[in-house]
Amino acid sequence: MMYMELLKCCRVKGSSITESIIAMVIIAICLSISMVVAVKVLDTDRNLPSYSAEQKVKELLWETKRLKQFENEDYSFSAYKINKEVDELYADQGIYKVKFTVQAGRKLDEYKYVIASQ
Repeated sequence: MMYMELLKCCRVKGSSITESIIAMVIIAICLSISMVVAVKVLDTDRNLPSYSAEQKVKELLWETKRLKQFENEDYSFSAYKINKEVDELYADQGIYKVKFTVQAGRKLDEYKYVIASQ
């Protein structure tokens, strides 16, 4: 008898099944979005040789500008190869198009730049 009076006196509202399902759906959506982001981050095809090759291309570009070496060249390193192709866009103004092709493993990347010789 005492328990019944206690239950009638202090009534605690419980959540309904609908609220529970909505909460589980929201949690499931958040988890699925986080899994998609995690898979994309972990499944990148860029590795250390790709980053070092990109840095080497920047160094070769600055060297080409500084020394005015506007000629085709091939560079071979332990983990990647770089091919530099130079085309003259405007002969009278000394403007060149420089294209670096980087082969790191099976992946080919191209970097294109326009350089003025003055």
